[in-house]
Amino acid sequence: MPISVTCPQCSTTLKVKDELAGKRGKCPKCQGAVQIPAASAAETKPAPPFAPQPAKKTSLSAEERRARVLGLLSGPMEKLSAPFSFRLRMFMAATATCLLPALYAVLVTLFLGGAVMWFLYAPSIVGSGAVLLYGPVAVLLIIGLALLKPLIAPRPAKGKVKSLARDKAPLLFEFVDKIAAALNAEGPKQITVDGNPDFHGSRSHLHIGLPLVACCTVDQLAGMIAHECGRHVKGTASGTASFVRGISHFFFRAVKQRDAWDESIYAATTSRRSVLGKLLWPLRILFSLVKILLWPLMYLGQLFSGLLLQKTEFDADLCQIRLIGSGPYEATFRTLRVIDFAWKQVQADLVFQHKENQLPDNLPRQLESAVAQIPDEFRAGLAVEADTTETADFALMPAEKDRLAAAIAAASPGIYSCPLPATVLFDDFDSLAKDVTWDYYLVELGPPLERRFLQPVVSGA
Repeated sequence: MPISVTCPQCSTTLKVKDELAGKRGKCPKCQGAVQIPAASAAETKPAPPFAPQPAKKTSLSAEERRARVLGLLSGPMEKLSAPFSFRLRMFMAATATCLLPALYAVLVTLFLGGAVMWFLYAPSIVGSGAVLLYGPVAVLLIIGLALLKPLIAPRPAKGKVKSLARDKAPLLFEFVDKIAAALNAEGPKQITVDGNPDFHGSRSHLHIGLPLVACCTVDQLAGMIAHECGRHVKGTASGTASFVRGISHFFFRAVKQRDAWDESIYAATTSRRSVLGKLLWPLRILFSLVKILLWPLMYLGQLFSGLLLQKTEFDADLCQIRLIGSGPYEATFRTLRVIDFAWKQVQADLVFQHKENQLPDNLPRQLESAVAQIPDEFRAGLAVEADTTETADFALMPAEKDRLAAAIAAASPGIYSCPLPATVLFDDFDSLAKDVTWDYYLVELGPPLERRFLQPVVSGA
């Protein structure tokens, strides 16, 4: 009986022969490494859609939870420092990066100004022919206006974001503030959550995806918080680094990532049922041309700031390592890899569950169940794939292989350990998880949706 295995890179489902059980191979579609489950794992019947993860019951009172979570968050922690030479180089990078918005403005002006100049002076050169006069004007105007798209086009919607009030999640806010204080960093003033397994932040804002929380322990989440706060440690040129990172990421997103307009046009032009899609192909080509024109600016941004921003990323990693230790840091990386793979499976299942009115009412718990069902052999394959990626020249983010090597070299025992599930940081995690799940469906799946058709997710948490 053929073994069914899913490629971790492109999510393609493959059928392989029984005699290949336990071996590794390449996906015929993307050439990515695929770990084939052992025979015992392959013969196991798939778990039902809402199979529970192993129980993580935490029947603790609010005071007990606070004591268990915050009581262990103590002890001296070595502070980050930035030598004068690094600050000087960061200042020079910021000065050079300031040229990028200026060059962007010049590029837009060349096209829009060129259209005006052609309209004013072309009649004396090409005569009064309508095509020769107005054709170039239209082309230059359209390209000039399209270059403004990165400034005004929204990012793709990935669910509705909820802002948490401090009195609704007091333990979480106190937890974050205490970690920030230990690092000598400014704590975020706002914390938001949604139904995606994301985690990112800025100097004043921290965003936590509840599906990620459902699959992590408290110390793993503490490490991620320390990483984000580590980018804003006082006295390390963090403000200058944030300025450089913001400009570099703007051009990176403009060239490498799709915004909401790109997503809509791509969906229309690739749909066989959409008649309008064929008419939108010129617009898709125009937006691709804009990315090509902005590519030199993205490359210059990486050239000016890539190595320095890699250094700030390693420093943020060091904050995480000094808090939870080198071993747990590596384990967190492995966990995030598994979560990312399981999330792709959950999203693929949602398409069919939506058609059958069988959508789970709690996406975070659904992801928790999906993670629990991934065999150990497949987890090992995901880890091997992560360890073979190299850091690209002038990349804004170092590769996982180099970050893990730095963590091992640090050999830090850490000062904090709390194996409780991260859900204990919330007073009523499941209620909040169901709210963000419904918001996620409204954005990603759209109407018609009725809450009464949602199916409960069984969980031991």
